[in-house]
Amino acid sequence: MEQCITCEAFLSNYQEKDFKETIRLIHEQFVVYNATVNEKTKELEDGKRKLTEFKLTSIYMLQQLDKKSTELTQTKSNILNIIDNVNDALIVFDADGIIELINQSTLDLLGYTREELVGKPAHIIFGGEDQDKLFKKIVDTLIEKGVVKDREIVFLTKTGEKIPMSLSGQSKKSEQSGIGGFVCTARDIRAMSRLVRDLEESRNDLERKVDERTRDLRAMHGQFIQSAKLATVGQFAAGIAHEINNPLGAIINYIRVILANHQLQGQEKGYLELSLKGLFKIENIVRQVLGYSARKTAEPRYTLINQAVEDSIAFMHHKLTKKNIELDLKLDKALSEILIDPSQIQQIFTNVISNAVDAMEQSGNLSIETASLNGEQTIRFTDTGKGIKEDDLHRIFDPFFTTKDVGEGTGLGLFIAYNIIQIYQGKITITSTVGKGTTVIICFPESAGIPAAV
Repeated sequence: MEQCITCEAFLSNYQEKDFKETIRLIHEQFVVYNATVNEKTKELEDGKRKLTEFKLTSIYMLQQLDKKSTELTQTKSNILNIIDNVNDALIVFDADGIIELINQSTLDLLGYTREELVGKPAHIIFGGEDQDKLFKKIVDTLIEKGVVKDREIVFLTKTGEKIPMSLSGQSKKSEQSGIGGFVCTARDIRAMSRLVRDLEESRNDLERKVDERTRDLRAMHGQFIQSAKLATVGQFAAGIAHEINNPLGAIINYIRVILANHQLQGQEKGYLELSLKGLFKIENIVRQVLGYSARKTAEPRYTLINQAVEDSIAFMHHKLTKKNIELDLKLDKALSEILIDPSQIQQIFTNVISNAVDAMEQSGNLSIETASLNGEQTIRFTDTGKGIKEDDLHRIFDPFFTTKDVGEGTGLGLFIAYNIIQIYQGKITITSTVGKGTTVIICFPESAGIPAAV
């Protein structure tokens, strides 16, 4: 009530002029206010429009960001898929040697799951302390040079198997520390190692075959030389043996007639006896040469090698017993007969046994074995005599070569034996060690038959 009175009092006192001025001022203020409101409304609408545009732009940008994120995720997935399908092992380590990334090939090779290796130190996959040290040296090289190539290292599987690998890698750069880690690839070289081993074995086998072929060629060359020698001696034997033998026989008879004179005494008789002894030796040599040249008269028949051995031993029995030589005889009773001249074979065996006995002083051991192997009948003579010098082994089949003292050998025994063995397509080999003894191996083919010269 008091407030109404006050308003009334105010209006009664308020003059008309002042009222109009006030109304004008209010109108002006209203116009200004209305203009301001319009301006602000326009600004608000403009801001609203810009906000709408910003919202649309943000939505677009979010859509593009989401699209790029999807593409990036797909690209990452594709890269990881490619990495996983690489046949070689691929491992990414950080600067401290912690495994950051590992592909499926590595996991398959080592037998681990990804969870068992990612975040673990590198030494878990290397084969022992020495290999861990080797990897540290590789890391030092990566830090220093940024790259390594084809370094051999051993990976260790979950089951403990060691796998040789060839490792290459390069360092990752980091803006903060310079080196952000290392990307390494490794290849299983077991197949390559097997290939190298196979190649090495093939090379060794080839070298062995070349050596064998070389020995065969040398043997063939030796046989060719020996055949040439045989042909030369054969011509010599055929040409002059009879010419020597006839006057030789006459000279021996003349000396025998002179020695039959009982009045012959003293030095003259001694000279004649020595001459006769020398003539007998010449006669023996001529007989051997004639025996060689008479090979065309060989009479092959089915013969047991064992029987020829026993006959030769019986023939040499006195000489064996005299020197107290122990005989070790091992004859294969299953040997079949072969077509061969028994007298020629006995001549060979007798000569070999005689040489063995002469090589032993008082007492010794002579082993004789027969066997059938790979289509051949083999006769092995082994003595415990003084042996043959290595320099002499390649000459023992030469005519007139002997290792015996002067006057004790003619040097024709092995020469003639070699010739006879060759006639029957056989083989003879001699090995010897000075001070230990000699082994003579003679082989005849089971199919040995009539010599071509017969």
